[in-house]
Amino acid sequence: MTEQFARAAFHESGHAAACIVLGLRVSSVTIERTVTTDRNGWEAFAGVTQVDLGDPLCTAIVCLAGPAASRRLSAGDTQTGMEGDYRRADKAIDAATGECNSFPNLSVYGCRRANIALQVRASAEQIAEHHWPEIVAIANALLECKTIGGDAAVQLFERSLHSRGGRVWAHAAAMPSGGPK
Repeated sequence: MTEQFARAAFHESGHAAACIVLGLRVSSVTIERTVTTDRNGWEAFAGVTQVDLGDPLCTAIVCLAGPAASRRLSAGDTQTGMEGDYRRADKAIDAATGECNSFPNLSVYGCRRANIALQVRASAEQIAEHHWPEIVAIANALLECKTIGGDAAVQLFERSLHSRGGRVWAHAAAMPSGGPK
């Protein structure tokens, strides 16, 4: 078991935990070793599937929750291998804020987008912090099995939450107010 493999398990577990918190369906969570040009030779991918991709802010939070879990595990910046997550989050935030042309004052658009991006990132970080024990539970199962089904991920999440007497993080409070309808 390598450090990269463990990091991938926690990263993917962060995505899964965010889906569960946000009420999105998880079909499966998977990590596997592949041959890549990456410096460590590992690429993780998730079978994290959202039934309703209609809410771009939830999509952005899920994208950023993987890197948030990785940072929490490594206690630092772990940018390598996460560019796709950041790109997808940026596209989702763009979709949530609309096209630049729809705003008469571009600086207002820029401020609104920046504020939403900060709130989305904060939401992902808060999920990783508040639900760290649940992320650990999912990651441990993932390290053992390499793939776990969505129902198993939800059961692990709920069992961990119940065992510590925790409550699901109230994500709605951190969502940008007056967001797109």
